[in-house]
Amino acid sequence: MREQLTEFAAENARLRAEAATAPELLPTPDLAGLDDLVVLKIEYRNWRQQTSRKWHFDEDAKQMTWRDLFGSIAIKLLKPIADDALNHAIALTLTSITSNDYKVRVSEFDWETVKAQFISLGFVELNYSKTIGGGAALFWSLTELGKRVGLLLRNR
Repeated sequence: MREQLTEFAAENARLRAEAATAPELLPTPDLAGLDDLVVLKIEYRNWRQQTSRKWHFDEDAKQMTWRDLFGSIAIKLLKPIADDALNHAIALTLTSITSNDYKVRVSEFDWETVKAQFISLGFVELNYSKTIGGGAALFWSLTELGKRVGLLLRNR
C-alpha cells in the first residue's frame, strides 16, 4: 500500500511539472456561456415528518441563464457563506414553498455543476473553514473578478 502511494505521488509530481511547462496541453474546460440556460432540479422534504427522510424532486425543474443565476448568488457572497446555506437560499428563491416545515435544496448533481461552472469562470473560490460550532464546512466566497461581475449584474 505504501509503495503504491509513493508511486502515485511521484506520478502526480511528474504530471504537475508537465502541466506547468506545457499549459497548451491541458484540456479547455467546456464552459457554458453566461446567456446559456441552466436547469436546476429542486429537492424538498418535510422535516417535521420524522418517518420520512426521503428527498422528493419538485415536479418542475427551474430554468434560468447562468447570468441570472450568478446575479442572484453574487450578492449573497459578499461575505463567505456555507455551501449548504447557499444551496438552501438559492433553492428557496426558485420555489414557491413558504412553509418552514420544508427543507429545500438544489439537487446534488446540479449543485456540483453550478460550483464547477463558477469556479471555472473564476467568479468564486471554495474553501473548507472552521464553523462557529467547532466543525468545518465548505464556504463560498467571491474572487475579485466575481465581485466586479456580480455587482455589474446586480446593477443591470
